[in-house]
Amino acid sequence: MVHLIFFKLKPEADIAFLAKEIQKLENIDVVKDLQHGAFEDLGDKRALSEYQYFMEMSFVDKAAYKLYQKHPLHLKLKEKAKPMLAGPPAAYDYMKE
Repeated sequence: MVHLIFFKLKPEADIAFLAKEIQKLENIDVVKDLQHGAFEDLGDKRALSEYQYFMEMSFVDKAAYKLYQKHPLHLKLKEKAKPMLAGPPAAYDYMKE
């Protein structure tokens, strides 16, 4: 299972701080293949340019995802990121084929 999150950030958001906090999610044993980064404008009009930051991770199954959702490190990230957000994050989840 793959979990994608797109973040809309306020102009004053500290992206380096957000990146550091997201990286801590690697310490959750059910989180696999964590990746994250800032939007890179390559001139593609289809790009989701309204989102300034992105994170992606995978899980072995839905049960692992549910454990992640309740994990204290994930809950701390949500609280620390909240003041930086210009709107609710967008999520996209899918099962690998």
